[in-house]
Amino acid sequence: MKSLKIPPFLYLVAALMCTACGGKDLVAVSVDKVQKRSVTEVVAANGKIRPVAELKVQADVSGEIVELYVREGDSVQKGQLLLEINPDVLQSVKEGAEASLQSAQAQLEAARARMAQAQALRDRAEADFQRNKKLWEKKAISEAEFDAAKAQNESARAEFEAAGQAVRSAQFSVEQARANLEQAQRNLRRTRVLAPVSGIISLLAREKGERVVGTVQMEGSEILRIADMREMQVVVDINENDIVRIQLGDSALISVDAYPNRVFRGVVTHIANSPRSARSPQAVTLSSDEAASFEVKVKILRESYADLITPVRRFPFRPGMSARVEILTARVKDALTVPIASVTTREDTASDLPGRYLEFVFVRDGERVRLRQVKTGIQDNRYIVVLEGLKEGEEVVDGPYGAIARRLQDSSKVVVMSKDKLFTTEE
Repeated sequence: MKSLKIPPFLYLVAALMCTACGGKDLVAVSVDKVQKRSVTEVVAANGKIRPVAELKVQADVSGEIVELYVREGDSVQKGQLLLEINPDVLQSVKEGAEASLQSAQAQLEAARARMAQAQALRDRAEADFQRNKKLWEKKAISEAEFDAAKAQNESARAEFEAAGQAVRSAQFSVEQARANLEQAQRNLRRTRVLAPVSGIISLLAREKGERVVGTVQMEGSEILRIADMREMQVVVDINENDIVRIQLGDSALISVDAYPNRVFRGVVTHIANSPRSARSPQAVTLSSDEAASFEVKVKILRESYADLITPVRRFPFRPGMSARVEILTARVKDALTVPIASVTTREDTASDLPGRYLEFVFVRDGERVRLRQVKTGIQDNRYIVVLEGLKEGEEVVDGPYGAIARRLQDSSKVVVMSKDKLFTTEE
């Protein structure tokens, strides 16, 4: 005869029907022992790989890209010619500025000539005035003749001063025209875009024939990016509840989708002081129930992927690759721990403060459980450290969740079952 296979869920049914054992509200639970373990607290997040040093090259002048000398992935040196923007319009502006400067210089020369002429007239009028003054003092000429000489002298002085003002004005015009010419020359030079630093073309945002916009007052069109691909980092967003646990210098484990079954090491190098929403150009005020996220940068340690670097593949990581970061924020050894599922919260009815909750576990005491308050510490994905309230070797209820959170009370009767019988049903 074939042996009968008893479905696992029948164990649970039998346990729940066992009312003769003393109690109508018998609850089936699983338990685990309080044990010493090593626990590492981890903050995990997904992000993108970016170069540690990456520079945007933007247009300083507007126009069409007529020549493009690089491609994405090319290595460039500082000062190398990357592209050229159509210089025709700016060449015309430069020639116009040159003509304006020449005109201003001619006007300056004319003003200086007029000033020299006015100076000669002033000197002559001054000499006539002094001569007539002496004759007037000797009563050799009339009062009217003396007044006419005096007026002529004052008029010549005024003409000379006006001529001096015209010269100064012309000098200002020359300086302005020269400044306009220098600006036009600078703009014309900016049509030839040179590499500001050495590196790799990590992004080519514009192609030959496309138009770009560039002004002094506003940010110009992004043309390309130059990056130092020798040092890479993962940029992640961490929510406000976890950011307080992260410190500069924390170690991290990095998993990259492109390299399955491989873990790289990293270190936290940057933690934003303000949330990402506040740094956005379209920043808006967060609503009261919206969680803020903070940017964190984790540098990938080169020694952890040195074996991937070959003459053919000098840079194993590329900007934009997906990665997962686990930041190790704290670690304790040989600490009393229980499964995370064992810890539940209950409102502190003895407190005068509303909404204050305390942490509890259900400790097995024969066929009953006792509600006991505990104080917890750090946790990993499975276990949480218990600082106060438990002793090593005690058994605590660790499932099912519904029983721990709602059904169990202090002194509830339980029947202990293994997890596979408690949670498994017949397929």
